[in-house]
Amino acid sequence: MAASINQDFMERQEGDVSDADSDLEELEGDIAKFDESVREFLATQRDGAVPSGAAGAGYRGRGARGPRKAAKPRGDITARLSKVNQAFLSGDYSRALDLVFEVIRINAETHQAWTTLSSIFREQGDLSKALSAMVYAAHLRPKDVSGWLQCASFALDTIEDDEAGNLNTARLCYSAALRADHTNIDARLGKGLVCHRQGHLAAALSDYKTVLKHRPYDLEIVRKLAEACLDNKQADTAVPSAIAAYKRFFDHEKSDPSPDMQAPWHDIGIYVDLFAATGRYQDAIYQAKSLSRWLLGRDAETFWDNWQSDDREWDGDDERRLYVPEYTAGAWSPELYGQSFPWDLRARLAIYRFRLGDEDEAMRHLWWFDPLLEHTKEFASDFPFMAFDMAEELAHRGHTPLAVSYYQILRDLPGDPDATILLQLGRCHSAMGENATAEEYFLAAIDADEDNIDARIELANMTDASGRRLIPRRYRPKRLAGADKRRQEEQARAVKLAEQYEIVQDLRKQIREGRNDLIPAWMASSKELVDDFRSLKKFYTWDKYLHFLGPKSLQQNEADKPQTELAQMYERLARTLAPHPGHEGREAGTSELDAHQGISFNNWLYLFLDYAIGLAIAHRRDEAYQVCEAARDSTAFQAPEHGFMIYVAWSVCAIYTSDEERCVATARQLMREGAMSDSYRMFALLSNLCQSPVSWYTSGPAQKYLLRQIKAMDDAHTESVAKAAAGEGTEVALDACVLMLYGHILFTSTSYTYALGYFLRSRALDPDNSMVNLSLGLAYVHYGLKRQSTNRQYLLLQGQSFLSRYAELGSMDEGENNEFTKAEAYYNIGRLYQLLGINYLALEYYSKAKKVSRDRPQNGTTGELEAIMLSNELISLLINQNNSKALALLKAKIRL
Repeated sequence: MAASINQDFMERQEGDVSDADSDLEELEGDIAKFDESVREFLATQRDGAVPSGAAGAGYRGRGARGPRKAAKPRGDITARLSKVNQAFLSGDYSRALDLVFEVIRINAETHQAWTTLSSIFREQGDLSKALSAMVYAAHLRPKDVSGWLQCASFALDTIEDDEAGNLNTARLCYSAALRADHTNIDARLGKGLVCHRQGHLAAALSDYKTVLKHRPYDLEIVRKLAEACLDNKQADTAVPSAIAAYKRFFDHEKSDPSPDMQAPWHDIGIYVDLFAATGRYQDAIYQAKSLSRWLLGRDAETFWDNWQSDDREWDGDDERRLYVPEYTAGAWSPELYGQSFPWDLRARLAIYRFRLGDEDEAMRHLWWFDPLLEHTKEFASDFPFMAFDMAEELAHRGHTPLAVSYYQILRDLPGDPDATILLQLGRCHSAMGENATAEEYFLAAIDADEDNIDARIELANMTDASGRRLIPRRYRPKRLAGADKRRQEEQARAVKLAEQYEIVQDLRKQIREGRNDLIPAWMASSKELVDDFRSLKKFYTWDKYLHFLGPKSLQQNEADKPQTELAQMYERLARTLAPHPGHEGREAGTSELDAHQGISFNNWLYLFLDYAIGLAIAHRRDEAYQVCEAARDSTAFQAPEHGFMIYVAWSVCAIYTSDEERCVATARQLMREGAMSDSYRMFALLSNLCQSPVSWYTSGPAQKYLLRQIKAMDDAHTESVAKAAAGEGTEVALDACVLMLYGHILFTSTSYTYALGYFLRSRALDPDNSMVNLSLGLAYVHYGLKRQSTNRQYLLLQGQSFLSRYAELGSMDEGENNEFTKAEAYYNIGRLYQLLGINYLALEYYSKAKKVSRDRPQNGTTGELEAIMLSNELISLLINQNNSKALALLKAKIRL
């Protein structure tokens, strides 16, 4: 009975399908798709399949963490993507770009749009944009490891365009893949390789070690680990891990050799180098001989492990081997001894024996490397660094002729000349007393590498020891010339400089008239004059003159740093060239004149500063600062007015180059030289003009400096009050400007409570100052708007009262800018009410401000104020949902 009822019910359900709600069917389909996506997600996270019936039994628990699966694109998106694919396949990349950008504009999280965009850029050859689009697509699916790996591979494949940027991108992609799946070995290995290429060896070592835990016998990874350890500055702590990895690999190969593995002679060399890198030369020799014996099939002759005093096992004949009791001649083929020992390992044994002090055994190995034989040249071509080390060891131990033979082989190798080899050849010939040949090699090393300091030092030492002049004088000293000749030369030089100066002035005049095409010519002419002035010793102290001529790297060394040979030579030459004490008085009065070569010092200073500002406008900041520094250090520009002009020009250069740090530094210098109100206003002005964040304006050093100024002013005022009361002097007035400046720094740092204290002190000194009252009102209002402010209503009312006083003071202004001052005051009051959310009052004050501004002549400032008020009015109307009035206002004011 029950079965028949159920069957009848099912038949009715099947018959009523056509009458079912279509929305219900769609919902059921979406639920089925969601269940399928859950099963797929769990399968990817657990590395296994979830039974299909699991969803039918009902899902329990929180489920897997992470973002939900992206929703299926809407129909219009799918249609546009189809058009994109059609345009891409047909080769119409411009149309495909337009369509795909339209898809991104509609929904920027469409993964397929970004992958297609990457493909389009790749086909167009714009690999940088292709990589950016690919990375953005990967961000949309952060759990898709394959997407991140694909991005990293593409970044490494296109590394020629921007190596540093692509390496950084690849590293970020590998890191993202590891965040998605920290067990992914490919991502871990890729990140390690990228870190290795970037020089971040500690991170690379960590990743290599992690990979080796899963692939302990992967020879490529072991090699990478060893390479990173050898490159590491802290080799003593890094190398043991590589030694352990290689030992594990060799032990595995001995017990279970791989059938496809070739004889790892190269890896034995790396393994031996690891021991040598930490100074374990005896262990390196032991491992080289033991592993070579194993690869040659003589691992049964373990008695050689106890014979480490020499290397007779690898001699070319049995002469010394017969003295070993366990050795049996003929048991193994003679070719499995000395003849089969690799050349690079024999060279290593020679080098290690030299470093252990066993020269006889080392020379036995070097007998195999006859410089006259062809195989020695082939060895030097295959292993140039090893041949260089052999030659260096020979040179250090007095075997100079043989070392020269090896160096000459390296010198004759194809390719560009190597300055290091030429330098060593020069040193060897110098040691043998062949100074002429040594000098030729040193000069050749300098020709090959102009920055080779060691070659220059050796050449200078040779020249100094021989008593010859290193640099012949180019000109005869003028003090030895006749008086008439000297006077003629000076007059000719003065005429030339005067003509050059007239050219500069004429170009400057034409540039002011609009000839901007003459700026490069003016800059070049100004540079000649400035450099000529800077090259004269009489306008600079000796240390500043050496700073202009000498190497800066030597002047920047720490005082306690041990001097190098180059530094000692520089000091010796400086002492030789320095003026004698008896000659100082002759040049002391040169800067007391008021002109040089017929050009006054004031004009020279104007030339310096104009040229510096021109460099700053051209975004050559360092050169501009150097010119300003040269003007400051000159003995010709030491008057107070000169110093003021130099620092003002320096600050202009800082403004043009957006260097807020330099702006603050020059402003502090001006305040230090003249602690007056204008200098404090200059500090605020420079910080406002520099288009950069306020980090330096509100920095700790600036705050501490101004606070020290305030404390000094207070101490001086307190002391003067006491003296004035005793009738011993006059009272020193306090400066409200420095108090306002420090208060504004605190205000910008949102320290409103402390700022109020300094604003109130300023108001006590100048109660009718509009700026003081405006600052007080804004500080109270902003303090009242803070989340944890106490007595908010009181603070807001206090702010409104001070702002009202500010408006009254603006109305009382009797100057020619009365209308603008009133308009500005009304605008600020309206802005306050808009900040407080009282928009109807804000609009009322904006209207008053516009009415006042219309009554005065129009200029740029008035138009700017009206534009700001219009913007604020529109925002207020839109906030109040008065859209129709906002639209009407916009139509009335906008000008197309």
